[in-house]
Order: sequence, then C-alpha cells, then structure tokens
Amino acid sequence: MGSKAETASYADVLDYIGLLREQNLHPKSLRNNLFAIKIYYRFLVATGKRNDHPCQYLNLKDQINRAIQIESLYPKEILENLFETWESRNKSNQIRDKIIISLLIYQALLVLEISQLKISDINLDDGSIKVKGNTKNKSRTLSLKPKQILLFHNYLQNEFKTYRN
Repeated sequence: MGSKAETASYADVLDYIGLLREQNLHPKSLRNNLFAIKIYYRFLVATGKRNDHPCQYLNLKDQINRAIQIESLYPKEILENLFETWESRNKSNQIRDKIIISLLIYQALLVLEISQLKISDINLDDGSIKVKGNTKNKSRTLSLKPKQILLFHNYLQNEFKTYRN
C-alpha cells in the first residue's frame, strides 16, 4: 500500500487480504500477514500517528490442516518390511508385540485405542476388530489382514491362556 498504509481503512485492509488470497497463499501465511499489519497499526496508534486501529478485531477463519499425511512419511514397502522383520527384545512377548505393530501399521490405530482393546472386540470369524470411539475418533469396525488373523489366533490359543493362568 506504500504511503497510503498510514491512512488505510478497514476496507483497505480487507482489500489487501483479498489480494493475498488471490495469490493462493496458505491460510497460515495469511494469518501471519494480518498479524504483521496489526502490529504496524498498534505502533502507529502508540506513536500518535493514528487515533484508531482499523483492523484490531479482524480475524481470519480459514481452516489450517495440521494433519500429518502418514502415507508420505513411510512408503507401504518399508512398513511391510518392518512388520515382516519385527523381533521383540523380550521373546516371551514376541507375538503380542507383533500384533501391536500390525495394528499400528495396517489399521493405523492409536496407542490409546490399542490399549483399550478387549478380547471381545476381536472377531476372527469375520476378520474384524471393533475400535471404541473417544473424543477425537468415532467407534468403528476395521478389517484384519489374513496374516493378522493368524497372529491373533496363535496369540489367543497359546500365549493369552498362559497370561490368564
């Protein structure tokens, strides 16, 4: 805005934000620009060059997607290799740990969701697992991979009975 910046009105600031939007700036960049503009006008008011702050109460409501795209972090082949080569440090928990790794990889369960699983949530006949909902995620039923069904079966038949007795 150059020399007109000192005398800009609320509408001028909105026009400038609109110009930035036309440049397809990320919503976070738009907010940063508005923050800098607000600081500038606070300075002008504090030094007496302006009596009012034209955009003091202006807030942008653009949604910022903060989700991490997990697929872009590790390719499917690397995750598959991790599952196939996983060996637990504690050999007595080998199958249990492999089940946990498989739930993290194939169903993308959170640690909290895994810790809340019960035996009754696992249906080997249907090849599915019920995940309880929480404040962030809805409850859902997810399919198990064939190799997971075998892992669960072995765990429930052999290992789990040992822990319960």
